[in-house]
Amino acid sequence: MIGVAAHVGPRVLARLGTRIVAGAGLLIVSGGELLLAAAPAHASYAGWLLPAFLVLGVGTGLTFVAASVTAMARVAPEHTGAASGLLATGHEIGGGLGVAVLTTIATTAGTGPAGLALVSGRDAGYLTAAVAAAGFALLAASLVRGVRPDSHHHVAIH
Repeated sequence: MIGVAAHVGPRVLARLGTRIVAGAGLLIVSGGELLLAAAPAHASYAGWLLPAFLVLGVGTGLTFVAASVTAMARVAPEHTGAASGLLATGHEIGGGLGVAVLTTIATTAGTGPAGLALVSGRDAGYLTAAVAAAGFALLAASLVRGVRPDSHHHVAIH
């Protein structure tokens, strides 16, 4: 779903701009995290997990496209390689830190030995992720510089 959203994202950006698409994408991510938090302990894949993963994929794809276009919009052509590399590094570091922080929250909120604590505290991790994504959506909607690519030109994303 990330790929599908990333493919459709440039068309949506041309109509709505990066500010709205980034905010909406992050709100969709928040919704996916809430679905995971609401899933019962023995949730079925098709009934609970797959829908949440699809929602997360759409939100993530839209958010990545908006972030990439916003970050690269005013970069001089001779600096696009370095800027794209910095953006990719930020994605990787952010993802790694996010997993570490949310795993720590889930383990701390859970009870029992480490592995069991992680499982029993998973809701706290998903709820934290949902609140963080919703907060970032508000920041994106209010602070991100809106970029609206021309709909007749190809939008390059990394």
